[in-house]
Amino acid sequence: MKQFTILLILFNSILGFSQSTLELGNKAYQNEQYSIAIQNYLEAISNDQKSSNLFYNLGNAYFKTNEIGEAIWAYEQALKIDPSNKDIIYNLDFANNLTADKLIIETKGIGSWLTKNVFQFSENFWFYISLLTALLTSLAIYLFFTPSTHLVNNLSLLASSLFGLLLIISFTFAVMHKSRLTNTTKAVIINSNTKILTSPLIDAPTSFELHEGAQLNLISSQTEWYEVNLNKNTGWVNKSEVWIY
Repeated sequence: MKQFTILLILFNSILGFSQSTLELGNKAYQNEQYSIAIQNYLEAISNDQKSSNLFYNLGNAYFKTNEIGEAIWAYEQALKIDPSNKDIIYNLDFANNLTADKLIIETKGIGSWLTKNVFQFSENFWFYISLLTALLTSLAIYLFFTPSTHLVNNLSLLASSLFGLLLIISFTFAVMHKSRLTNTTKAVIINSNTKILTSPLIDAPTSFELHEGAQLNLISSQTEWYEVNLNKNTGWVNKSEVWIY
């Protein structure tokens, strides 16, 4: 079995990281005090200090305490931020193989392509590209309206059109990436055994059952219930029995 390793997080006060909380979490993990590490990592996350390394470390800590559902949730959160990280992918696959149902939601088509080829960069990558192309577009437009030779005007017009197109594309990708990181579309079972009901009522008939670590697609939400889907089977699960991402 490949060794689980913790990626010690680099702290930067400019980014708003709480050094004491994360350092305590890392120290507790190194001392094999995994429950304490989990508490500290969750506190950092509750303060909106989120990164792929932090979720990855949290997943490893949950795995060490044999909380497979929570570990899968944390690895999925980490992979959402850094979809090309091989360590995260390996640990997530390993944890999924330990689940009783062994159900893995696979993204196919354009969504899978975008994840692998467009959203593998940092969350601010496309925002910075948008700023750069906006500046280049403005410069090209300025040159076009500045008295010059016919050749320069033609080249600046062509450049402004190309940079303008790149601006639209990069801005669209930036919005899509932000939406992907903030929207919740999946649920992970955290209880050992969970009944998916036919309606959002505690005494409703059971549609099907799942075990810890199984994942479902989210359809809608009510006060205490999520409507979920798995392989064209739809049902309702109590919010206390799943974690969403």
